[in-house]
Amino acid sequence: MTEPAELAGRTLKRPLGAGAAVTADALVADSLIKRGQQVTLLAAAGGMEVRARGVAMNDAPAAGRIKAQNLSSGRIVEGFVESADVIRITP
Repeated sequence: MTEPAELAGRTLKRPLGAGAAVTADALVADSLIKRGQQVTLLAAAGGMEVRARGVAMNDAPAAGRIKAQNLSSGRIVEGFVESADVIRITP
């Protein structure tokens, strides 16, 4: 990493010693959705969209894989983080 802007939205996986080089391998993307957060579950098929309320089961960064519980059915579903409060469910 040579530019400070490259560090935006990232956190160190583990502490680094003074003077150590910060590499891409030492960083992880910040979580966009946190465990326990209320989210909107979005499923789309054949031009139709269905939305439901849910709760995130784990932390996940943007575009990261995440599990959530559908509050209506109680089912655990899996999808990808689309925004700070929307999870796109995968079939």
